[in-house]
Amino acid sequence: LDLTLPDGDGLTWLKTWRPLLAGRVLVVTANDQESAMLTGLALADDYVVKPVSLRVLAARLEKLLPSAVLSMGALTVDLARGEVRRGSELVPLSATEWRLVSFLAQHQGQLLTRDQLLALWDASGSFVSDNTLTVTMRRLREKLEQPGEPPLIRTVRGMGYFINGENTLA
Repeated sequence: LDLTLPDGDGLTWLKTWRPLLAGRVLVVTANDQESAMLTGLALADDYVVKPVSLRVLAARLEKLLPSAVLSMGALTVDLARGEVRRGSELVPLSATEWRLVSFLAQHQGQLLTRDQLLALWDASGSFVSDNTLTVTMRRLREKLEQPGEPPLIRTVRGMGYFINGENTLA
C-alpha cells in the first residue's frame, strides 16, 4: 500500500479497512515522516520508504507472506490451491465457505467479530443477514468437524467466532 493514493490517503484507507483484511499489509511509500511511519507500523505489518532496492523489498515481502498450507489437527487449508483436506480427503466447500474457513485459518486463536465475517460477503454488510452467517457457519462445522473430536470452530456468544489451534506448517 502506498500512502499517497490518487483517490485518498493510504493511512485513512488502512484505518478503515484493516480490521476486514485477511492478508498482511506492507506500506511502500516515499513518506519518511516519523509520525506517518509510526502510524503505518501500528496499522500495517511493515513499512518501507522509497526508494528501496528490489532485493530488500523482496526480502521484506517474503517475511510477510503467509504459509501456503495451514494445519489444524487433521485438517489442512491450502491457501494457494483453495482446498481444505481432512487427511488426504478433499472437503467440498462452497465459495463462501472457503472464504470463511481460509479467513478463520489465517487468524487461528483470534476472535473474529460477526461484522468482520459478514464483510466477507459484502464490505457494507447490506446484502446478507446476520442469520446468513449463522447458517453458513453451521454448514461449515458439519463439513469440517468429526463426531468425537473437539469442536474446531467456537462461538463466543454475542461477539463472534474463532477457530481452535495454532497456525502450523503442514
